[in-house]
Amino acid sequence: MTLADPDPAVLELVQRAGFSVIESERYEDLGIGFARLRAPAGLSAVEATRRLGRIVGGTG
Repeated sequence: MTLADPDPAVLELVQRAGFSVIESERYEDLGIGFARLRAPAGLSAVEATRRLGRIVGGTG
Protein backbone atom coordinates (compact mmCIF):
# COMPACT_ATOMS: atom_id res chain seq x y z
CA MET A 1 0.00 0.00 0.00
CA THR A 2 1.19 3.54 -0.65
CA LEU A 3 0.41 6.86 1.00
CA ALA A 4 1.08 10.07 -0.89
CA ASP A 5 2.78 12.82 1.10
CA PRO A 6 1.97 11.41 4.55
CA ASP A 7 2.30 13.54 7.65
CA PRO A 8 4.64 12.04 10.30
CA ALA A 9 1.69 11.89 12.72
CA VAL A 10 -0.26 9.78 10.21
CA LEU A 11 2.68 7.39 9.87
CA GLU A 12 2.74 7.02 13.63
CA LEU A 13 -0.99 6.24 13.69
CA VAL A 14 -0.76 3.61 10.95
CA GLN A 15 2.16 1.95 12.72
CA ARG A 16 0.18 1.82 15.97
CA ALA A 17 -2.60 0.16 13.96
CA GLY A 18 -0.21 -2.62 12.94
CA PHE A 19 0.96 -1.42 9.53
CA SER A 20 4.69 -1.48 8.81
CA VAL A 21 6.46 1.32 6.97
CA ILE A 22 8.59 -0.38 4.33
CA GLU A 23 9.93 2.82 2.80
CA SER A 24 9.40 6.52 3.28
CA GLU A 25 10.83 9.17 0.98
CA ARG A 26 10.50 12.92 0.64
CA TYR A 27 11.45 14.84 -2.52
CA GLU A 28 11.85 18.43 -1.33
CA ASP A 29 12.47 19.85 -4.80
CA LEU A 30 9.14 18.38 -5.94
CA GLY A 31 7.35 19.16 -2.70
CA ILE A 32 5.98 15.64 -2.29
CA GLY A 33 6.73 12.43 -0.49
CA PHE A 34 5.39 8.92 -0.16
CA ALA A 35 5.38 5.97 2.18
CA ARG A 36 5.06 2.30 1.27
CA LEU A 37 3.24 0.23 3.85
CA ARG A 38 2.78 -3.44 4.65
CA ALA A 39 -0.63 -4.36 6.02
CA PRO A 40 -0.96 -6.27 9.29
CA ALA A 41 -0.80 -10.04 8.93
CA GLY A 42 -4.14 -11.69 8.33
CA LEU A 43 -5.89 -8.69 6.77
CA SER A 44 -7.13 -8.95 3.22
CA ALA A 45 -6.15 -6.17 0.83
CA VAL A 46 -9.73 -4.86 0.93
CA GLU A 47 -9.90 -4.75 4.73
CA ALA A 48 -6.42 -3.22 4.98
CA THR A 49 -7.46 -0.51 2.53
CA ARG A 50 -10.62 0.20 4.50
CA ARG A 51 -8.74 0.32 7.79
CA LEU A 52 -6.09 2.62 6.35
CA GLY A 53 -8.80 4.87 4.94
CA ARG A 54 -10.43 5.17 8.36
CA ILE A 55 -7.09 6.03 9.97
CA VAL A 56 -6.06 8.58 7.34
CA GLY A 57 -9.59 9.97 7.17
CA GLY A 58 -9.61 10.47 10.93
CA THR A 59 -12.47 8.12 11.71
CA GLY A 60 -10.65 5.15 13.08
